[in-house]
Amino acid sequence: MTWVSHKTISFFSACLLGFDIISSFAIALSSILPDAIENNNLKKHRKNSHFWGIWISLIVVGYYFYSQNISALTYNISFFLIYIGLGGFFHVAQDMLTISGVPLFWGSKRKIAIPIIKTKSISEYVFLLFFLTFSFLYLTNSLALNQIYLPHISNVYLTEIILKLKLVSA
Repeated sequence: MTWVSHKTISFFSACLLGFDIISSFAIALSSILPDAIENNNLKKHRKNSHFWGIWISLIVVGYYFYSQNISALTYNISFFLIYIGLGGFFHVAQDMLTISGVPLFWGSKRKIAIPIIKTKSISEYVFLLFFLTFSFLYLTNSLALNQIYLPHISNVYLTEIILKLKLVSA
């Protein structure tokens, strides 16, 4: 997949999982890391940096730091690791949908693939269009919209504000 597709799908995947806009942007930016790491050597494309275990490990370590809540520094590091891990994992999951696939294990030549997309082809752009359409429809027709734009305000609080505004305007 292209970097534009990786960033776009990762951004909306994070939104669908309930992350706020800033976190979703951070996850989208980190979604190009697996390719950026290997960018200097095209012969080794989709090798070790595309192993899913690396990215899941970052998420687990980030969550461990988050659960310890030792200091503000570890709290910030935890989110940094989680966002990078999610971005990388989203990237690898998307590349798994391509004909080339991704390594099954670290250093393995065996690959895992669900070959429904060919990179830079019409299939990639059709997939992107369907994913964006689904995301847009879901996010605009559900309460997830409140979580995206107002992540720290509960839905009950939003309902009270709306009711008060209606009473004031009546």
